[in-house]
Formats: sequence, C-alpha cells, structure tokens
Amino acid sequence: LVVNDGIKHAANATAALTKVAKIAKFSHSSTLFAEELENFKKTIPRATQCRWNSQFLTVVAVSDIPLKTLNDILIKLDKKELCITEKNKEVLDEFMTLLYLFNEATVLIQADQTVTISMVGPILLNLLSDLELERKKSERVYLMCDALISSLKTRFGGFYKHFSIDTDNCKVKINTNANTSCLYGDPIFLMSAVIDGRFKFQWINDCTLLSDLTKTNIISTIKQCLIEASIKLNSQNKLDNADVQIITEEARSNDSNIPPSDKEKKKSLFPTLASGSFKKAKVSNATPKSVLDELDGFLKEDNMAHNLIFKNASSYQSLCHLARKIMCVPATSAPIERVF
Repeated sequence: LVVNDGIKHAANATAALTKVAKIAKFSHSSTLFAEELENFKKTIPRATQCRWNSQFLTVVAVSDIPLKTLNDILIKLDKKELCITEKNKEVLDEFMTLLYLFNEATVLIQADQTVTISMVGPILLNLLSDLELERKKSERVYLMCDALISSLKTRFGGFYKHFSIDTDNCKVKINTNANTSCLYGDPIFLMSAVIDGRFKFQWINDCTLLSDLTKTNIISTIKQCLIEASIKLNSQNKLDNADVQIITEEARSNDSNIPPSDKEKKKSLFPTLASGSFKKAKVSNATPKSVLDELDGFLKEDNMAHNLIFKNASSYQSLCHLARKIMCVPATSAPIERVF
C-alpha cells in the first residue's frame, strides 16, 4: 500500500517504467530478443501484478543490462522506440534506490521459519530514516519520495509518535480506507524488537533520524514496558494456560517523548547484521534475580541470534515467558503487499 501510494506520485518515472514493461514483455514474446540477451547471460523475469516486488525486480533486471548493449539489441530488432535514454536511466536508478529497502522488507517479513513481529519496528524506523536521507538527494522522483514518506507517517503514525516524529507534516495527502495508524502505537512493536537478539536496542542507537535525547527517552520507556509486562505475566499462577493481554492500555505516545546498479553501494535495512556483529560486554552465566537484572544481562550478550532469549531460558526466565507470548505473533496475516 505504501509503495502503491508512492508510485501514484511517480509521474516523472512513467515514461521510463512503461518502456521497461514493454521491454520485459518483448523478452518473453520474441525468441530473437531472448537469445540476444542470453548471449550476454541476461534474463528479464516476468512481472506479476499481485506482487509489487516482482515488478521491482523486473526494473532491476532491465537496468542491469548495459545501456548501450540493450539499445543496440533493440535497434537491431527494429524496436528503437523502446531504447532507454540517459534520462530514463537516471530516473530508473532513483526509482530503484527509493524502493530497494522496501523490497528487502518484503522478503524479510515473508519468512516462515523465524520470528517476524520483531522486525516490524526496526523496518519502519529504517525505512523512514532512509527516505528522509534520499529526499535530500532525489532530483527526478522527489514527489514519489514525498509520497512514500507521507504514506508511512499516515499508515504507521502511531508507531512513529513513540519517537517524537511529527506525523502531521505530510507533504502529500494520503487517502486510506481504514485508519491503521493507532494500531501501530501498540508497544508490542517496540518490545518484540528489543527481546530479539538480532536487534536489542541497536536499531534505535543506529538511527540517524533521532536525537540522543529521544533515543534515551524511548529506550527508558521500552525497558519500563518490558519490566511491567514481565511482572504482570509472571504474577499469574498458571502461565501456560493464561490468556494474557500484554498491553492493556492505549499507546503511550502522549506520555513520553518517545537493488541500484552494481556501481553503487547497496543499502541494507540492518547494516549491523550484514557486517557481522556489534561488540557488547560479556556477562557471567549467573541467573539474574530480577526482571531488570535479566534485561540488563540480556542486552550485554554478544550473541545476536534471534532465539537467544530461548537458548538461555534458564538465565532469562521472566523475559522468556514474555517472549513466548510476544514472538508467536506474526508480523502480518495479510500478503506483504498489504503492509509495505
């Protein structure tokens, strides 16, 4: 939905995208064209309308073919009108840059063998941070960038308000059939990321969009939410049969200030994970005596496994009980296109 909002305001990219669509169609209808591409070990995947990122990957595939090579083949096959100009190429490069992380998010959230609810918060924060950065550099499709930013703030405003991010300054009016903003104000999207060994508080500390004060405030708020939720959950007599509502109060936003071309360096939603690991002080194997001790011990772990808290359940008993309740929630019950 967010991507669709952005594409609606990508008028400058229409001509280039239309050419790409026709080139892709031609590659599947013309044996000669397919053979010419095969000589250069290139193929263009068939785009499907039900998956937005298949269309994105089609654009990537066409852009990966050297401009002169592609145009020479098209001219040879009497398809000069489909030739990609330098301006078209610049537009396509910016287009791909804006949507690169959305494609990565699509792949990550569709995982069925790992926890996904914990990815929502870091993804939303990193997407907005990246778009704000790209907006300063965009020359061809800046209106599309504005629309993507406005759509994120409109659809996920409840989440961004935790970080004192202004969601009322949207440059593009986004019309939605349902108000989902308040739903993402639920602290589950904050807590789940922190008790996932891959993220902890690193996704907040690495965010260039936030001030140091905001980072300090939100980290303190999330810690308090985790402690309160753990205490509430563990105070009940039958944990296995308890029907626990982890969050019973409304979002606390008012209570606290809380692929481009190969020539370019590819972006990543989580560069810390891509580069290996971040260093944390080692802790002893002694079992913490309180929820706060458990949380502090967990945050100091070197291990970045997503199931770290379950592997060391004996050391983090209270947090483990909470994690079992939170982590079983899927990021979305609808197709990924309905979210990002």
